Amino acid sequence: MRRELSTKFLPKSYLQDAYNKLQAFKQDDLSLEEYAEKFDHLLVCCKVNEKEEQTIARYLQGLRKDIRDVVELQPYHSYHDVFKLAVKIVTRLLIEKRHTKQERTRKRSYSSKHSCF
Repeated sequence: MRRELSTKFLPKSYLQDAYNKLQAFKQDDLSLEEYAEKFDHLLVCCKVNEKEEQTIARYLQGLRKDIRDVVELQPYHSYHDVFKLAVKIVTRLLIEKRHTKQERTRKRSYSSKHSCF
């Protein structure tokens, strides 16, 4: 029944298109949660049955470089571990970004108050 529905309503290129999307999938401007959700969805659509190490490698290759570089330096044992590490790293990057922004604001404020002009 399922196969009949698929052949009737899905284009012949559906599976190949899904594989192409999975192969080229990158996080870019997606949040980490959006990236993971779409990545998992593509795995299901493609009926991917691979070793967890392969899935981890595929997932890491799509992550933004600033996140991937830090995750790869950390120990992990599962796909879930990689996701949790990435969440921690994104949180840390956001905190650092806010801190840097506050420092710049504080420096500008200090220099304008103590300017001779």
